[in-house]
Amino acid sequence: MSTFLVCSTLIGAYLGYLLVSLFRNYHAAKILGVPIVLSPFDLFHPLWYLISPAFKPLVSLLPYRFRRWSSLYTGDWPFYDKRRIHREAGDVFALVNPWNYHIIVGDPVAADAIYHRRKDFIKGKNYAIFNFFGRSVFSVDGEDWSRQRKITAPCFNERVSGMVWDESVRQARAVLKHWTSDEQGKVGSMVDDTRMITLHVLSAVGFGIRQDFGHGMADVKPGHTLAYRDALLGLLTHFVYPLVFPLWFLEIPGLPESSMKTAGTSLRELNSYMDEMLNDERTAIENGEAAPAKPNLMSALIRSSAEERKPKDRLTDEEIKGNLFIFNIAGHDTTANTFAYAISLLALHQDCQSWLREELELHVHHSESNYEEVFPHLKRCQAIMWETLRLYPPVLAAPRLSYGPQSIPLSNGQSISVPPDTRFHLNHYGIHISPSVWSSENAPAHEFHPQRWIKPSETDPKEETLLHPKSGTFLAWSGGPRHCLGQKFSQVEFVAVISTLLAKYVVELAVSRERLEATLAETGGGSPALTIGRKEDIVLRLRNVG
Repeated sequence: MSTFLVCSTLIGAYLGYLLVSLFRNYHAAKILGVPIVLSPFDLFHPLWYLISPAFKPLVSLLPYRFRRWSSLYTGDWPFYDKRRIHREAGDVFALVNPWNYHIIVGDPVAADAIYHRRKDFIKGKNYAIFNFFGRSVFSVDGEDWSRQRKITAPCFNERVSGMVWDESVRQARAVLKHWTSDEQGKVGSMVDDTRMITLHVLSAVGFGIRQDFGHGMADVKPGHTLAYRDALLGLLTHFVYPLVFPLWFLEIPGLPESSMKTAGTSLRELNSYMDEMLNDERTAIENGEAAPAKPNLMSALIRSSAEERKPKDRLTDEEIKGNLFIFNIAGHDTTANTFAYAISLLALHQDCQSWLREELELHVHHSESNYEEVFPHLKRCQAIMWETLRLYPPVLAAPRLSYGPQSIPLSNGQSISVPPDTRFHLNHYGIHISPSVWSSENAPAHEFHPQRWIKPSETDPKEETLLHPKSGTFLAWSGGPRHCLGQKFSQVEFVAVISTLLAKYVVELAVSRERLEATLAETGGGSPALTIGRKEDIVLRLRNVG
């Protein structure tokens, strides 16, 4: 009985402590003057992503007024919530729990201010969890960011864009040959095949290793237990485990086969692959070999770093690997997902595909398809990409931390003042589907309508202008000075592949419309980067119109 009393007393004391803490944080958030939503858990802690599935069945039994916080239950909450919580609590509100509070931002003016004032709103420790291999331009702040940005930014230039175009066209032609080999023209492997395209483009442009479709990065190299592709995909799929557990824990001998073990093995294998690539490039430099005529991102990164006169300004090997890992994420997974969604959406919207075809017939001729002459004219193809990213952004929401007291403007002309170390979560998806920002008479915000990005040129009736959205309203590549370095890389790759695949073919549904729409509606699967979960339900058909 005494043990029971002791345990009951300790549990009661802890619950009392949580209630007092919740009240204290509520009071602190109330001073800000924004609406408040209470939560019993810190929904943005990495540990929550592991334990939340156990609570979900119980939480769903509660009346909605007591579980409004559950709209933010998982990492992909913005996609499933569809701005419901913003409609109820406002474009900017505080999510308060017993440990802290977070400001959720679905206001484009506030988001734009936060992104443009990089010294006032920092990444802090939020992104240090991505330093599996080393610090990167993606994860650091302040002068360290300036140092890394100075070295990494020049690696993404027009010469690289030309390489991206050429390799993307080569890979797309190989995939098209594979897709059209079926007598009925059916394609059931589109999701996997587009991931292979982006991986091989990254291999060629990122590391100077050209691969043929169906081989290459899928092969296990000597001394490895996983192929490079499988190591990368394994880590991207299960990266929540390295966020919470150290590598030694993930590789405990005797650990049963599981997602946790896959994450550990993938992390070790990917690190080994990058070490080998790094050592090969270092050896080439030490042997006095000149930079390749078409320098890849890795060689450009290493050589650019080596050219810094002050040793302290150069990147360490760990920082080079950290940046290469971020290039892998930005150059592979996100672009591959965009391909999968765009092709699926075009199959569903034949009118948009016909609209795109008008442009392709005018400008794309395979025998002379080159970056300088073709890419600038394919505005509708870019519009397809932008509209896809508006509805399926690679990053649904992003955290920031206030550095010192700050004042943030809002769309209604007012502003809020916040203390130092205030946690923010910018709801990209919520802004992307905001009716006040995106809805028009012919194009509701929630509908796929790529024509919204195009207007006729005022100087040339044969040309069109790609409309650039108002700052803060389109955050597919983030915003402000810290926008994604690979933006042009991904745009060129997308346009090259889509224009090659659809220049002579129409993509149609080989399953019911309802089935594909349901698959896209149930996307995500708990990943911060949207991925198609039921890829086996996406079966398309190619029809030759060339």
